[in-house]
Parts: sequence; structure tokens; C-alpha cells
Amino acid sequence: MKRCLFVVAAIACLSSAQAVILIDDFSSGAIDVVLTPPTNIVQVNRTGSMVGGSAFHDFGYVANAFGNSARMKVNTSIPAMDVSGEFQVETLLGLFYGVDSTGQFNASDDLNLNLTGTDRFRMSVFHTDSIMNIAITLYDAETVYGPVQSFATLGPGYNQNADFLFSSFGAFDFSDVDVIEIGIDVDPSADYQVRQIAAVPEPATMSALGLGIAGLLTKRKRK
Repeated sequence: MKRCLFVVAAIACLSSAQAVILIDDFSSGAIDVVLTPPTNIVQVNRTGSMVGGSAFHDFGYVANAFGNSARMKVNTSIPAMDVSGEFQVETLLGLFYGVDSTGQFNASDDLNLNLTGTDRFRMSVFHTDSIMNIAITLYDAETVYGPVQSFATLGPGYNQNADFLFSSFGAFDFSDVDVIEIGIDVDPSADYQVRQIAAVPEPATMSALGLGIAGLLTKRKRK
């Protein structure tokens, strides 16, 4: 009985202190936006199960020499976010969590998110056919002052993760994250698909705790 109670307590500790905190898995708030000249930027707000209840998308051209189009689609049936650019179209996408429906910083909409049980942001990319330059910017209050930023780059390929260690943001207070801004820049003509954005615990810690609990359960069965 004591061992059983210990296992239950350990599982509870794992789930509360070391759980993955989902930022967005694109399972809600379906959108389908086509960007065609002369329009060079489109802004749209999604609502749903993402952190804070909404995500503001800022989608535009960096370059478009031939006047072609680009598309951004959140397909909740996969679920995933797909971005594609026609020939020589270079796109830039900004995702904002903790802002209002117009993309403005507002105290009533900020996240007040406690991420102290995790140690990195992870963006899961199902595929990209070009280099992806990704930046995450954090704000500790409902203001644009004093942001901190971290960068990651992925090469072309499938099933990749871009990790942003919390230590790379300096002395930021992860017990109170108010706004998360994610910027994605890709090469001209690029297509990519993002499956999930989350805050996750350090992998070794998760593995060690998982193995410890599994060992306790095994011993209990043998007894």
C-alpha cells in the first residue's frame, strides 16, 4: 500500500511539475488565408483552445518579384498550420499569444503564464522545404518594453523540433510570461507545416522520472 501511494504521488508530481504546457496545436480556430497582390499583409485572429484562448496571425511578404500569391492555412482536421509561397514569394509570419483581437498589448488579454515546470519552448515542424529562421520574443508585462528573444534555425526536412532553451532568454521571469511572439522567416518559394508549439521539461528529467515510476510499478507487480 505504501509503495502504491508513493507511485501515485510520484505520478502526480510528474504531471504537475514536469508536464508539457501546450501553446498551440492548431486543433481549433481554422483559417484559410490567401495573400494576393496588391495586398502585401493580412492579419487575422483565431480563437480556440490555444494558450490564452486566441492567437493573432500577422502574415505578409518579404519579397514577391513576380506578383504571385502565398497561403496560410490552419487545418484543424490534421491538425497543423500550413504556409506556402508560390514562385519567388518570400513570406514572414508572426504569431502572437497574449494580445487582443487586433494584435495590441492589453493587460486584460495577457497570459500571466507560469512556465517554471518546463525549461524550453519546442516547435514541432512536420516538414519544411527550405531553411526556417525562427525567433521567439517574450514580454513580462503588457508593454513592448524590455522584450527578450531567442533564435533557432531548421534546415529542409521532415519531423524536426526547434528548441529554445529558457536559459537563452537571460534572466527572464518564467513564472509570469505575458506575451509570446513567434516569427518565422523562410526562403522564397518555401512551403512548411507546423504541428505544435509547446513549453516542455528537460528530456533527461522526464526520462529519469518515467523510468523510476516504471521501476516501482514493475516491483509492485512482482511482489
